[in-house]
Amino acid sequence: MAGVIGIDYMDGKDLGAFIQFRPGFYTEEHIGLASFDCPILLGRFWTLQPDKLYFLTAAYAAFLRGGYPVIPLVGVVWIPNEKIRLMGLLPEPRVIYSVSKQLEFWAGGEFAGGSFRTDHHDEFVGPHVAKLSGTQVDYYDYRAGAGLTYSPTDRIDLDLGGGCSIQRSFNYHRAGEYYRTDPAPYVRFEIKAKF
Repeated sequence: MAGVIGIDYMDGKDLGAFIQFRPGFYTEEHIGLASFDCPILLGRFWTLQPDKLYFLTAAYAAFLRGGYPVIPLVGVVWIPNEKIRLMGLLPEPRVIYSVSKQLEFWAGGEFAGGSFRTDHHDEFVGPHVAKLSGTQVDYYDYRAGAGLTYSPTDRIDLDLGGGCSIQRSFNYHRAGEYYRTDPAPYVRFEIKAKF
């Protein structure tokens, strides 16, 4: 359970800089001070060629993260023509083909995940499992896929995609445990509304 508070600086019709705060409780079920975090994303777009080429520099910080609390990010946006866009930006790098203003096809990747606090479980027993009760976990999901985005209005986007979850990992840094899964298919449906 988290909210998003952000401020964007526009450079004409383009996004110039932004800062986002995502305060909330990152936990299984039990909400408490130990599961509170406020990840921060700060970034700046640099115009290398107007309406064609942009470069992003950014940083992402999360206090609950066990590995690296601050991660530097870079990316590129290249628009060679009106139909094709290369969005080399995390967490969803994509190549987008615009059929019309309402319909786009895309292919790319997705880096999903976050940091969470597990609940306390008295039923966890054994040397490897008991130490996972109430600890912090970093979850990562690396995906590759394709899909389409349909925008019936300027304020609503419907995104349907699917592909392969190449690897999901669960890293309990402070407990010294690491788990990962085999590749698996995934499907996702997302609705975005702007108010």
